[in-house]
Amino acid sequence: MIAHAIVFYIFSLIAIVSAIMVTVSKNTVNSVFFLILDFISISCLFIMIGAEFLGMIMLIVYVGAVAVLFLFVVMMLNVAQQKK
Repeated sequence: MIAHAIVFYIFSLIAIVSAIMVTVSKNTVNSVFFLILDFISISCLFIMIGAEFLGMIMLIVYVGAVAVLFLFVVMMLNVAQQKK
């Protein structure tokens, strides 16, 4: 039971840090990668609490389709970094 709690706290910490990095990151590609990491960690949290269907659907829909679509759009737009 203690191992379950430790893994839960690890995934929770990953989810919180990656959500903060999505908003703080200046590079849009890195922001999308952090968003994918956030979706994966939240999906693992859903699986850990017993909602396997919701966790797998989140992996398939959000990580498999939405986040990859965001990544392709951001990479195809070729957003140039502004120099100060």
